[in-house]
Amino acid sequence: MKENLINNTKEIYIRDAQGNVLAVYEQKLQGNTMSIKQAETHIYGTQRLGISYPSIEMIGNSGLHTDSTKYYYGHKDYELTNHLGNVLATVSDRKIPVDKDNDAIIDNYVADITSVSDYYPFGSPLYGRRWSAKYRYGFNDKENINEVYGIGNFQDYGARMYDTRLARFISPDPIIVMQHKYQDLSPYQFASNTPIQAIDLDGMEGFQYLEIMKMKNGTTVTKRIVEVDIYVATSKNANSIHYKSADLSTIQSNLQSEYNKGFKDAAGNEVEFRFNVKEFDADQVSPSDKVKQLRQDPNNWVKTKDNGMAPKGFVMERGKLENSVHQGKTINAHTIISATADDPSHTQAHEVGHIFLNYDMSINPSKQEEHNKLGGIFKYKVIDGNTGKTIQSTEKVNQNNVNLMLKVLPELSTKTIEEK
Repeated sequence: MKENLINNTKEIYIRDAQGNVLAVYEQKLQGNTMSIKQAETHIYGTQRLGISYPSIEMIGNSGLHTDSTKYYYGHKDYELTNHLGNVLATVSDRKIPVDKDNDAIIDNYVADITSVSDYYPFGSPLYGRRWSAKYRYGFNDKENINEVYGIGNFQDYGARMYDTRLARFISPDPIIVMQHKYQDLSPYQFASNTPIQAIDLDGMEGFQYLEIMKMKNGTTVTKRIVEVDIYVATSKNANSIHYKSADLSTIQSNLQSEYNKGFKDAAGNEVEFRFNVKEFDADQVSPSDKVKQLRQDPNNWVKTKDNGMAPKGFVMERGKLENSVHQGKTINAHTIISATADDPSHTQAHEVGHIFLNYDMSINPSKQEEHNKLGGIFKYKVIDGNTGKTIQSTEKVNQNNVNLMLKVLPELSTKTIEEK
């Protein structure tokens, strides 16, 4: 919610379980009269496509259109973006007719452009290259907070606020502050100072360490342990799409089965994956809010052998994805498993693999060809659209997958324990 004390107005956001804005309501107090209006509803496909502006009064006479056979154009904006998600222009759902030769016959149509914006590399609007500040989103497809420093100069990135003129966040990134091995990066930097090809993300979870077990017979057993905490969104509501408490043991068993296949590290030690599956009440805390809590929670961090810090956990939920073809999706420290996934066990293991490789986005696959090149748990299932037959099957975790994970995961000091 955003509140303007000068104008006595509030903007109330309605979000889904993933934190996506579904609608915005505007509350205004004028004297003794209260108005609550549905100002926006957001339009989604595989991602946000635009915004509809219904302007429906929720108190008293709503002014709803009673003629259901009519469609009213011009109350929607669709965003046109580039590879970074920058909103470069918006167009309405109207098309403007053009009669080139004035013969009363329409020759063609042109788009109704409702806003235009170009940006400097770090997001500040180019002077003289933008018009109309109506659309809520801009650089990197993030929400502009125009009330603070002017149009497009200040943005909400969820956990932190970003000043596009300074090319800096106004608060430090706890990941960089506590990851001492990344001393080349300022904790206030944006996108590793490469804004032309990168956007600012977080979501590095998991760690590894050597575990030496001293046996009673005097021998020792050395293993390389890969460990991560998984916070599963659960609900007691039987009709909720979220996981139930009883699902936790199945998720843990599935992941252990997928990853623990006798893989070795470079020194020949057996690699054991340990998944610490926990739950939180998604009816009380949304998964997106849980991600923010983990990032700020000092108990979610462990000290590495080079005196840095590594985050321990991420959030997993079962939900509905915009694209019905997708089986799962990982954004930052937030994994969503489709409620209609063909093979939930494999999808869980696949998305956990992305969580591990988030430490080096240059090797973390995003495109289908990149997934297939890595193979193993990252390989996509491909179905012939005409026959419905499977022409490429999924695969299990392989040694190459594990090698990549061990290459990027931070390492803690060796742990020595004695057999009881």
